[in-house]
Amino acid sequence: PGSLLILKNGDNRIIDQVNYIYYWGADGNGKSLERINPNSFYADRDGWQESAVGGTPNAANNCLDLAAGTVVHPTLQIFSDTLWTKGGSPYRLYSSGGAGGDSPSVAPGVTLTIGPGVVLNPVGKAYNSLYVQGTLRALGTAEEPIVFTSMEAEPQAGDWGTAIRFAPESINSVLSYVDFQYGGYYQTGIYDPIMPLVVVNESAVSFNNCRFMDSQTRALDLINSSSEVRDSFFVRNAIEALRTYGSSTAIIAGNVFANTEFKGAAISVTYQARPVVTANSFTGFQKAVLVKSAYPELSDLGM
Repeated sequence: PGSLLILKNGDNRIIDQVNYIYYWGADGNGKSLERINPNSFYADRDGWQESAVGGTPNAANNCLDLAAGTVVHPTLQIFSDTLWTKGGSPYRLYSSGGAGGDSPSVAPGVTLTIGPGVVLNPVGKAYNSLYVQGTLRALGTAEEPIVFTSMEAEPQAGDWGTAIRFAPESINSVLSYVDFQYGGYYQTGIYDPIMPLVVVNESAVSFNNCRFMDSQTRALDLINSSSEVRDSFFVRNAIEALRTYGSSTAIIAGNVFANTEFKGAAISVTYQARPVVTANSFTGFQKAVLVKSAYPELSDLGM
């Protein structure tokens, strides 16, 4: 429902558009509709507000708030190559329901690039805050990492569920200098209560210089995956830091696994997995590597 309003420049290029519904306001009352944050290009009603009477022609919007961030609705499907920049932060990733609910998604064959310094807030405790069927290139830097974190004033482990789930058809994804913190919700009373910070399902993702911190459950699940996890940090994750299982042949090298309590396993290798685990360091765990019915190649455990 609604009316599609499109703003074009002199070259007939689309500058902005919105599917407007009359009850948003600016409906014959002498006011115009203004974006709160021009970087918030995904938001519908949440990203717009009525102007003052007469509008603000040739001037800044009177509702302008560059700190308002970008609302990303659960029904968003990204069908063309897209760049998310620091100027749109924080990106609030809304999802609905559990494992079968809606979440923002990247279509097969499409690349979403996230630039340095971007902050993303998974909203709620859904299984997926971002579902990647195509390619994700999250390319932070040491000075400006990309951060998935809680919206709460006093954040704690379990404030959100799973940040990213990579589908089997996903290819060529790279995450560099990306932080994940205060997620991994544990939902009691259901068959599968664990929501790791990140899940890679039957695809291969390259992780380097990432930090997985303060999960209420696990940090990273690699399911039938040939992912590479290098030079990353796993800190204060309650159940296990990294779990790999099935036909996984992942490479797990040069990482730091640290816990504040002497409990649990840093890496769990189960159900026929054959990862290469080398040159990692471990502190604060009962077991560095827990192996069940699996055949890992272990070397230089750094205990």
